[in-house]
Amino acid sequence: MQPQSLGIELIVQTPQATDPAVVAADNILASLQDIEATSRLAARCNVITFENEFVDLKSLAHLAHQGTCFRPSLETPAHSLISTTSVVIYSR
Repeated sequence: MQPQSLGIELIVQTPQATDPAVVAADNILASLQDIEATSRLAARCNVITFENEFVDLKSLAHLAHQGTCFRPSLETPAHSLISTTSVVIYSR
């Protein structure tokens, strides 16, 4: 199901233009560790969720303190996050 059919704008941060989610979403081609790219995405969305555990929780904490909503929260143990390849951002 496409997120647009549910009225959801999907934005994906991924380092690879070949990521399957790129065709179904607006995207930011940037490393998952690029906190400035994640900050730009946070300015455009209500919630950020992860598709993997390869995120820099320390750097993201700054965004959380500024009011960015992460699901699961940054306090969730990394081993409980799903292991795949990109950061998905659900937009306003």
